[in-house]
Amino acid sequence: MSTMAFPGTDARPRWRLSSLDLYNWGSFQGPHSVPFDEDANLLVGASGTGKSTILDAFLMLFHDNRISLNSASNESGRSTRRTPLSYVRGQVGKSGQGEDSIALTLRGQDAQGRPADAWGAIAGQFASSAGEILTVVRVFYVPAHAVSLTNITVRLGVLRRAFALTELEPFVESKFADLSARIPGWELHRSFEALRDAVFREFEIPGDGEQALSLMHKVQSAAPMDTVDALYQSLVLSRPGTFALAEEALAGYRSLVDMRTQMLTAREQIEHLDGIEDQHAELVAALETQSVLGTLGDPDGDSPFALWQARRTAQTLEAVDAAAQDRASRGTARADALVTAESAAKSRLKELEAAYHASGGAQIAQLEAVAAQHRSALEGARRRAESLARTLSEAGLATPSTEDEHAELAAAGQA
Repeated sequence: MSTMAFPGTDARPRWRLSSLDLYNWGSFQGPHSVPFDEDANLLVGASGTGKSTILDAFLMLFHDNRISLNSASNESGRSTRRTPLSYVRGQVGKSGQGEDSIALTLRGQDAQGRPADAWGAIAGQFASSAGEILTVVRVFYVPAHAVSLTNITVRLGVLRRAFALTELEPFVESKFADLSARIPGWELHRSFEALRDAVFREFEIPGDGEQALSLMHKVQSAAPMDTVDALYQSLVLSRPGTFALAEEALAGYRSLVDMRTQMLTAREQIEHLDGIEDQHAELVAALETQSVLGTLGDPDGDSPFALWQARRTAQTLEAVDAAAQDRASRGTARADALVTAESAAKSRLKELEAAYHASGGAQIAQLEAVAAQHRSALEGARRRAESLARTLSEAGLATPSTEDEHAELAAAGQA
């Protein structure tokens, strides 16, 4: 089973049936697994080997208990009509005739042949091209007194992992109650419609996926062909009814494609028209402004607008001239103030110079010159002392620090 991709869309992950597991279903006693190839599958076997049993199990995954199962078996003269009740009990026929007949079953009887409870389960494991796994499980519990489909207890679940039907064995005595709390990952569904809808959403099947299941059910439940002539008449000389169903399915698909194309076109139109009301309002405002400007006339000729423009220019120039005159007046006043301040500073300088000379300023200058000479002489003596100290150090002598030490050093030098 794969998802249906619309033209023009990115490819979505494809889903396919990877295996179908049966436990106590028809002639399949205990757990059995039927693997399915990714490309194609062909079920081959003699009559009664379980081909229809496998197909019916797949149909039961997504239909309620009332579905009509394989007509090839029901109309082949056998006394056993296939139902979920007969499949779980493993009914293979009847002994006796009429009301006195007794069902011959593989399950649902104790060692003494008395009626007993029975159970069975089917599971379809689906794998996606993205590596995901989805397992759909349907469990049937048939009490010993069950005589109709309404007496069967059914548990429905979906798991996002591989699931072995043997994991159900510990819960038989409780009639598979509270499986969602007892089996990790079990997603409980109360009805087969809810189960089917959840799987369709997971597979991203657009529209009503019931059509595809209905077509498969009709093909599977079709009456058998008794002769080759009837088969040739049905498939060659007459138009098979399945063709009409297939064409109806294709027409529905094309309708969905056309509807989606219309939706995409409408969405593009909405995107292109987005904001058009605001743009229209701006256009109307611009046209109104243009109309008002048109009443004012040509700005380059003799018009009200040209007169207004000239007046505004004159007013602007007058304002600029007044500001310039004000700045010039303030600049002249500032220059006069600076000249006055300069004259006052020069007068003050002369007064200070006179006072300096009157208070002995010349003698101070002479003393400063003498002090400079002494500082120079002192600096020369310091340099000579440092040179002497280096010379003495190189000769291995200590530098004298007192007058007596100097005298001794001098006498030693003369000797």
